[in-house]
Amino acid sequence: MTDNGTKEVGPDGRVIRTIDSNGHESPAPRTITLPDSGAVLTLKFIGPMLAKDIQRSIRKRLPKPQPPVQTVIDGDGHARQEANDADPDYIDAVSEWRQAQGFVFIEELVRWGVDVAPDAAAVAAFRAQAADLELPPDDKVVYITRLMLKTTRDLTALQGAILGEFQPTEAAVTEAVEAFRSDVQGSQPA
Repeated sequence: MTDNGTKEVGPDGRVIRTIDSNGHESPAPRTITLPDSGAVLTLKFIGPMLAKDIQRSIRKRLPKPQPPVQTVIDGDGHARQEANDADPDYIDAVSEWRQAQGFVFIEELVRWGVDVAPDAAAVAAFRAQAADLELPPDDKVVYITRLMLKTTRDLTALQGAILGEFQPTEAAVTEAVEAFRSDVQGSQPA
């Protein structure tokens, strides 16, 4: 028993479930082994509302670029200003903005969804080596995204595992439907 509640541990030493100090059961921590680096990470639950909060925060920090304005002559010969969403420079800027949002979202998923203590010495050495780069301020994010994730496959696996906590997979939906059907089939009419 801890100040935060209790943890039920299975025979292999892994936490099966936790019960907080209010008696509410929390999902058991999950782990993922990254496919290429082999690193094992413990994941924390990110609920849908926290994910939306993260997305909202990112939109505030990285607002979408505004399209350039051009003068257009309408059918009556009047000039008016109109946004030009087809401008090639604007299209490139939006593409770069989407990519930047994606990177920040992954960093926030790591910050909120992975439970690991960063190797302080490794992070310090990396920061010294990459002094001319703009790195995230959070050492855990640097440790995982810059030192532990070795390939795009590692990144994709981690993102999928974290997001899988609150986004239903096809298998989870099928399982829920089948469980519902079996419950309905086994019920007796009143």
